Amino acid sequence: MSYEKIKNFVIYCRWMQENDLDVLSITSSAKGFGKSSFIIQVGRIYMLTFGLKCNKCNHEWVYTGKALLSKNKIKENFHEPCPKCKSEFISKVKKFDFMKYLAYDNDEVMDKIYDLPSYSPILPDEGVRFMMGEDWAKSESKALKKLFAQMRTKHLLIFTNIPKFRWLDSKYRNDMATFWVRILKRGMAVLLHPDLGESDDPWHIKKFQDYLGHYNYWTSKDEIDRRVNKLMKHPCVFDFFMIPKVPDDIYKEYLIARDKKAFERKNDTVIIDQKMAAKVAAYNMLNNWEEILDNIKKSRKKKPTLQILEQSVFKNPKNNDLLVKYQTLSTWTKEIKRLVG
Repeated sequence: MSYEKIKNFVIYCRWMQENDLDVLSITSSAKGFGKSSFIIQVGRIYMLTFGLKCNKCNHEWVYTGKALLSKNKIKENFHEPCPKCKSEFISKVKKFDFMKYLAYDNDEVMDKIYDLPSYSPILPDEGVRFMMGEDWAKSESKALKKLFAQMRTKHLLIFTNIPKFRWLDSKYRNDMATFWVRILKRGMAVLLHPDLGESDDPWHIKKFQDYLGHYNYWTSKDEIDRRVNKLMKHPCVFDFFMIPKVPDDIYKEYLIARDKKAFERKNDTVIIDQKMAAKVAAYNMLNNWEEILDNIKKSRKKKPTLQILEQSVFKNPKNNDLLVKYQTLSTWTKEIKRLVG
């Protein structure tokens, strides 16, 4: 039953996509309650329902035509040629390659918005890294908010998570979010959509707090069930469901990817704003030009590369920390390339 409810949620999301509506779903809960598991599970169900794979070139994408007969009914068969090799030898996706859709920071989210094909899911694990209200003035956060506001034509589906829903930047929370999934206890969740009336708080959070009340890690399932009965009276709550367990092989792969990213972040240099990075780049080009030029001459194509920019131009002259990494430089240059055509 829980699987069916989540599938119904996925179908509703698809209906919104096909009607040119944005889909941004925010999952919140206490640590360890399964926020990441939920976004992986919902992304998996979405791809197994609407994903296609070319049996000739192995390209994977999401069906871009009308897949629904109504708000809650899927066509029995849908098919389209491979957009990459034009082959007609197509089948439904049978295994979810979640790493293709998982993102961990601003740069990865932007890359996937630009690079993934229309109707793709994007799964930013831990929206706290780019959606926090306290980061509203950062240039990266501003750029990503603008991109979120303009990406409707790609019909993307974004599922992300954050420990506290109120931590979200107000633009994401009040203007962009189309769903809020609040996990009450491991495996137990309520689904909310915003009040589209003229309300100062489209989620009626104060009323949600009153209905939910106070509880802790040891609160029994029976007691949570009683709270759910109250929550179902909330104007924004429209469903309650149990979250099925993510398949073991996918979850194991996710843990490896998560730990790898965590260690990368621990080994990262101190975060620095782009204005300071530009100042350091100007200093290095004025004072270390001969070294930079020598590295360019030694390069295979005898021209500046992202690696040279990373190692020579954006290196802190005081302690040799790399202020801007290769991936970020790649994102920056892609963004400017799109602007200039």
